[in-house]
Amino acid sequence: MTTIMPEKTIINDIQWFMEREGEVIATSEPFEIDRDRIQSFCTAIDNREWVHWDEDRCNEQFGGVISPLFMLPALFPTLFFQSFEYGSINALFYGADRFRLLAPIVAGVMVTATTRIAEVVRKDKAITVRYDVTFNAVSQDEPVAVGAFLIRYW
Repeated sequence: MTTIMPEKTIINDIQWFMEREGEVIATSEPFEIDRDRIQSFCTAIDNREWVHWDEDRCNEQFGGVISPLFMLPALFPTLFFQSFEYGSINALFYGADRFRLLAPIVAGVMVTATTRIAEVVRKDKAITVRYDVTFNAVSQDEPVAVGAFLIRYW
């Protein structure tokens, strides 16, 4: 199956962010959080908790293995860059102010990330943008996670 991705917004100037403060700027395409991705992530961070590995026990309690807490924040750049590309600006992922997992992410779930520019702070010739991000499972009405991420631009 071929997926046609929407055109990316190319950002060439930090003024772009200041003009959109308070606005939702993108919702990513659905991204599958499958068992192999969960277990590869867990292997990379040496996470051996049973909720990511014991399929029989997880099927009984959750309906499948579940994603570790920090997997969604780690995927934020991937989901962000589905919609954006940097032209003549520089960027550095600067951190996270907060992250809350609101519901288990069961293997096989399709997740989207809706990104809003919450705040733009200017310092010298650079800015720090705080993004409020809501992660939604395609099959659920309520968000599965929320977070605030910081990117520094110059």
